[in-house]
Amino acid sequence: MGQCFRQIVFWTGMAFTVLVLATQVIGNLIPIDQLAVYTTQLPSNDSSIRLGIVLADLDRGLSHILDSKSSLYAQPEGWSVDGKRLTFVDRDDIYVFSMADYRIHNVTLSSEYKDYYPTWSPDGKHIAFVASSNNPIGNGIQNNVGVLNVETGQAIYHSLEAMEYVTWRPVWSSDGNLIAFGTKLNGQTDQLKILLVGEQALIPQFTLTEAAPSNPLWSPNGNWLAFESYRGDYLDENSPNYLISRKKISIIDGYKGNIRQIIDDYENYAVWSPDGQSLAYTAWGRDSNPSYLALHIVDIETEQERQLTPAGYNDSLPAWSPDGHSLAVISDRGGTPGTLYLVNTLTAERQPIVTINDHAQLPTWSSDGRWLAIYTIHYLDQNVGFPRIYIVDVSNHSIVSQLGEYQTNFIWQPG
Repeated sequence: MGQCFRQIVFWTGMAFTVLVLATQVIGNLIPIDQLAVYTTQLPSNDSSIRLGIVLADLDRGLSHILDSKSSLYAQPEGWSVDGKRLTFVDRDDIYVFSMADYRIHNVTLSSEYKDYYPTWSPDGKHIAFVASSNNPIGNGIQNNVGVLNVETGQAIYHSLEAMEYVTWRPVWSSDGNLIAFGTKLNGQTDQLKILLVGEQALIPQFTLTEAAPSNPLWSPNGNWLAFESYRGDYLDENSPNYLISRKKISIIDGYKGNIRQIIDDYENYAVWSPDGQSLAYTAWGRDSNPSYLALHIVDIETEQERQLTPAGYNDSLPAWSPDGHSLAVISDRGGTPGTLYLVNTLTAERQPIVTINDHAQLPTWSSDGRWLAIYTIHYLDQNVGFPRIYIVDVSNHSIVSQLGEYQTNFIWQPG
């Protein structure tokens, strides 16, 4: 075990601090050569929740952390596409941290608003966000979707209706001209909205309301927006008194409004391939044993669907490798709810990587494709659990590190 000196920036729940600190380097830790940000829970002498947000240089080992006297919830939101800036939210304000000069900017424009859900545009010049304030007419909250010009500090807004709340954060089209987000009106009607980002205004393009549309996700290289919607309920054959909700996946052209249904029977977690030509998702098996979740891929142009994993086990939460050749999935094939597999998208060959003795969720790839971060829940009993994050070396089929207890919001820096 050795030491190196490295400038690291921590968010402690109260303020950003730049330090030159001695970082312990664990001898058997394989260098990750990539930055990441995550939230950790700090020790407390009382029952209060104390959080710290760490920007860690993982190629030097794991660095821990400044003390915090705050019980407020602060969390990292996302990197700019070039990986040079990072957004944070704390106490209803949005901050931008620059990797170039370690400076922090509070980009919240008014103390009258509660700002949240910041999302970078593809060119890194704008941030879409949600701003809430007290409604001056009557009671309730006035919600707005805004786009901030990071260079000028000016913002344009689209005001939502009274009693309309944002349920899915704004997401940008790949060309940076459109944003999409989900809302719920009067606590009942789910809506999906697309806005054109003009120089002086956010211009409504389309509003979808049929069948409770949700979970908008833009294609990485085109104008198609994928979204899920409600298809109906059916009785579980094994439990006749239990209704299973059925969903479908459709895509809409953000400019023309053309809608195509792509997936007729879908369970969860549809994700675009890096080239934007396919969607991976999980659904109940199409073969003789439909009681298990299987991994599927559908080609967007031909609408041809392939089931990649057979029934008999549950395969879920697919994540495309950066090169598009593999999908990381969480499976119970290893006898635990936390076995990580790679599935070849052409041959459907399955390769076990590691087994984690926790309930694994949400695998995310590093930009170079060598590492996976696995978010898990470790249950102490049937009702009590806490989050953990594991770093996995894909090529060596090994767990590089477990980031302690109560780690969340892990985000790789883009390459």
